[in-house]
Amino acid sequence: MTRPLLAALVSLSILCGFASCGKVPLLPDGGIDICSKDDLQSTPTLCPDRLSLGFGQEFGTGTKIGQAPQNTISIRNNSTANLDVTSATLTGDSAFTMTVGYDADAGTGHDLPVSIGGNKYLYLQVIFAPTQAKAYNASITLASNASNAPMQVFALSGCGVPTDGGTSPCYADGGAP
Repeated sequence: MTRPLLAALVSLSILCGFASCGKVPLLPDGGIDICSKDDLQSTPTLCPDRLSLGFGQEFGTGTKIGQAPQNTISIRNNSTANLDVTSATLTGDSAFTMTVGYDADAGTGHDLPVSIGGNKYLYLQVIFAPTQAKAYNASITLASNASNAPMQVFALSGCGVPTDGGTSPCYADGGAP
């Protein structure tokens, strides 16, 4: 494989988040893509771009202690009806923090509860700031009136590694990435 092609594939994988890349993971009706932008539903429909975030794990690099990378879960209301989001609760390791942002009919904001109009977005921005060389896990539970996922859980994971490049218990052999 040539280097430019390999670089393009790696870039595409990073942009797509490996699991989703345009394919929404929620297909509860037996394979019909309820999240198609071409076919808005009549009931509030939660369409996330991914169901999990893994910080520094795709390539086994981890996140150095003291760094604080961020990533975002984008959730679209694929409906002509309003999506009422009542809460977004982060539980688990305190190395993860979350900010909620949205694009509602009345503009942008951060306070919940909120009503997200048709084809508008809610964003869960997550920051991972490890303080020790270890594996971290958390989850976000989003409560809404979505017909397809009224209680949607998003898994968060990360791996803290020493700043000096030493070993980390996050890897199967306990070694360096």
